[in-house]
Amino acid sequence: MNPKLSTIVLGGLSWSFGSRMVSNLAQLLIYFILARVLEPVEFGIMASLTVFINLSNMFATAGLGNANIQMKETDEKRYSTIFYLCLGLSILLYLIIFLSAPALSSVLNITENFDSLLQIYGLTISLAVISSMQISQLSRALEFKKIFYCSTIPSILAGVVSIIFAYRGFGIYALIANVGIARILSILLYSLYYPMFPKFGFNIDIAKTSSMYSGNLFTASLLDELYRSSMVILIGKFYNTTLLGYYNVGRQIPGFISNTLNATVASVIFPVFSGLQDDLKRGKEMLRKSLRTLNITIFPVLSLMIILTDEIIIFLLTDKWLPIAPYLKLFTIILGLHHIYMSSTAYINSLGESFVTLKYNILNKLFAALILFLTYEKGVEAIVFGQLIVIILLHLFNMIPSKIYIRYSYKEQIEDFAPAFLTNLFLFIIFSHLKLDINSLFLTIVFVTSLYLILYSIIIYTMRFQVLDDWRQLIK
Repeated sequence: MNPKLSTIVLGGLSWSFGSRMVSNLAQLLIYFILARVLEPVEFGIMASLTVFINLSNMFATAGLGNANIQMKETDEKRYSTIFYLCLGLSILLYLIIFLSAPALSSVLNITENFDSLLQIYGLTISLAVISSMQISQLSRALEFKKIFYCSTIPSILAGVVSIIFAYRGFGIYALIANVGIARILSILLYSLYYPMFPKFGFNIDIAKTSSMYSGNLFTASLLDELYRSSMVILIGKFYNTTLLGYYNVGRQIPGFISNTLNATVASVIFPVFSGLQDDLKRGKEMLRKSLRTLNITIFPVLSLMIILTDEIIIFLLTDKWLPIAPYLKLFTIILGLHHIYMSSTAYINSLGESFVTLKYNILNKLFAALILFLTYEKGVEAIVFGQLIVIILLHLFNMIPSKIYIRYSYKEQIEDFAPAFLTNLFLFIIFSHLKLDINSLFLTIVFVTSLYLILYSIIIYTMRFQVLDDWRQLIK
C-alpha cells in the first residue's frame, strides 16, 4: 500500500475511532446511569418511539450523504442540491409524523401520551439531516480530527443534561433530551467548518443522479431498518413494554461497541475506497488488512462480554436488569460479526455497484421474514436467536459478491477470519469452565479480562498471525 495512503487511512481511523469511542463511551456511561435511575418500561417506550424516528431519518437522508462522498467530483451546487432535497424531505416527514401520531398511539396502545412524545421526538429529524450533511462534507475531505471535536463535546454535554433531567424526575423526557440537545450542539460546532444552511441552489439533474445512486443504498438500509423495527413493534404489541425495555437494552449495550467500530470503518474506508475505484488490487489489499485488524480486535471483546455477562450487568446496571442476560449474549455475537459485512459492502458500494448490495440484502431479508414468522410466537429469546441465524446467512450470502466484484476469494475470506475466530473460541471454552472465588465483581471482571488478553496476546505472537505484519508495515 502507498505509504501516504496508509498514513491517511491510519490517521483517519485513529481520529474517527477516537471520536466515536470517546462519544460512545460517554454515551454508554450516561446510558448506565440513566438505566439505574429510570425503569425498563421507559426504555421500552423509547425503543418504540425510536422506530418511527429512525425510519423517518432514513427517508429524509435516503443515502444521499454517501452519494455526496462517492461522487468523483463535487461542488457547491451539488452539495446545496442534496442538502435542500434532504431538508425538504425531513420537514415533510415530520408533518406526517405529527399528524399520524394519535392514530399510531391508538394502534400500539403503549402509553397514554405516546402521540405527544412522538411529536416532540420528531423535531430531531431535521436536525439529523443538517448534521449528517455537514459530516458528509468533512468525511469527503477526510477531516476526521474536526469530526472528533464536533461529535464528542456535544455528546458529553447532552448526556450531563439528560442525567440531571432523570434525577429531577423527567422520566422518558431525559432520554429524548439526550438526543435533541446533542444534535443541536453538534450542528453549532460543525457550523464552524460548514454553514448550517448553504447558499440555496437546486439542480434537478444533480438531484436525479444522486438519487439514482443512493436509491439502492437507501432501499438496502431500509430493509435492515424495517426488519429491526418489526421486531420492536412485535415485542411491544404482543408481549409488553417492560420486556421490550429488556430486549432493547440488551441490544444497545453491544450495539454501542458495534456501532463505534462499524461507523468508524465506514466513515474512513468508504471515502478512501471511493478514491480507489480504478485500483482494485490496492483496494482489496487494504480491505483484507482492515478486516484482519478488526477481527483480531473485536473477537476477544465479544468473547469476554459473553463470559462476564452477569457480572457486567450487576456491576453496571444493578440486578434489576439481569433479565437482559440472554439477549445481551446473543446480540453480542450478532452485532459483533457485522463489521465483516459492513467493510466488504462499503467497498462494493464505493465501486458504484450499490445494486449488488440491494440484491443480496433482499435475498437475506426473505429468509429473515420467514425466520421471524416461525419464531415470534415462541418468545423474545427465540426471536433474538432467529436474528443470529439471519446474520450467519447474511455473511454466507455476502461472500459471493465479495468474490465476484472484489476478487476476494472464498479461501482468502476464510484465511482472514479463521485465525482470530478459532483462537477466541478456544479461549472462550477454557474460560467458560473457569471457577473463581472472588467476592468483588469489579476484581472478577478485571482479573478475567487481564488473564484472557495476556493469553490471547501470547497466542497471537507465538502463532505469528498475519495481522502482526500488517501492523508493522503501517507503523513503518
